[in-house]
Amino acid sequence: MKVQIVTPSISQLSGGVGPALLDLCAKVSSYDTDVEFFIDTLDDGGSIDYRQFSPDNVRLHKGFLPTKVGLSLSLIRSVMASDADVIHLHGIWMATSLAAALASFFKDRAVIISPHGMMDPWILRRGRLKKCLAYWGYERHSWRGAKFFHALNSAECNAISRLIPDSEIVTIPNGMDFGNPTPFKIKPVLELLFLGRIHEKKNVMNLIEAVEKIPLDIYQEKPFRLTIAGWGDQAYVKEIVDKIEQNNTGRIRFVGPVYGENKEKLLSCSDIFILPSLSEGLPVAVLEAWSASLVVMMSKECNLELAFSNGAAIQVGLTIESLLEQLLNVLNMSFDELNGYSQVGFSYGQSNYSWPVVCSKYVDMYRDVVKC
Repeated sequence: MKVQIVTPSISQLSGGVGPALLDLCAKVSSYDTDVEFFIDTLDDGGSIDYRQFSPDNVRLHKGFLPTKVGLSLSLIRSVMASDADVIHLHGIWMATSLAAALASFFKDRAVIISPHGMMDPWILRRGRLKKCLAYWGYERHSWRGAKFFHALNSAECNAISRLIPDSEIVTIPNGMDFGNPTPFKIKPVLELLFLGRIHEKKNVMNLIEAVEKIPLDIYQEKPFRLTIAGWGDQAYVKEIVDKIEQNNTGRIRFVGPVYGENKEKLLSCSDIFILPSLSEGLPVAVLEAWSASLVVMMSKECNLELAFSNGAAIQVGLTIESLLEQLLNVLNMSFDELNGYSQVGFSYGQSNYSWPVVCSKYVDMYRDVVKC
């Protein structure tokens, strides 16, 4: 079975989506050798970590309009010429969706669409004019031609249903490698970590404010350091860096983007992961934190709410005050409490998001769509 992936980007500039997609293709084709993936994507100038996926199965295309539009005639021609059994579109609101729409209409190809959180209400409220033009220009045709929509979780399933009430939706989460759990260790300085795209929706500025508001006596009694790692729009990154330097308390450091071994080392040296996002699909960074046995603090907008009731994560709010309250609670926790969240989080992640669990669901989805 041939699966043609169509997506705006697989480079490091795509945030977590591109690397997660390359992992997915490599893992599923290894799990079931009858499934072969090919990728058509835009060349956005970013570096690509192919991981275990063959670069020979990737076609990079140049667009002739601004990158944010994503229109590429060579990409459309490539998808139209493909003899794939399934066209799987990852990401919406860009002209790459046009390729899937045309393949469905003219070639009668089976199309699956994975929005990756891009139908989330918070996302829909931003750039409404662009999304309106995209919808009437090509997105509605793409959606109409899709056999299945793929949701990462129940929240995204509901978001898709609100926009496309009659859609057929399959829910499959992101996957992650899980080795062996690491025991939580007592350290003289507690290492907190934010890892991800530096973007407004990640709520990093409020996190910085909350950390700086922790009373000095508590900070001296239980020393900690927050490391902020990631990439983003240069202007917004500069705001973050300026804010950290303005406070100049030594509580926070910004290290920029980290990949590969550097990211693994950073995760292994950290104790607590925190992601107070305003909007997410299903954040791969949380899965990475669980696989590294970190204590996970996250907002309910990360769409992993069952983790809270299962004791696998600590819920944080979105405001400075609520973030401060939860940070103080965590700093007040005993070693046994922190170790409990660490071990339960690893076990929860392994049971629900390990690759064997996820790959079997993808193979079933592809087989089902071909039968339609």
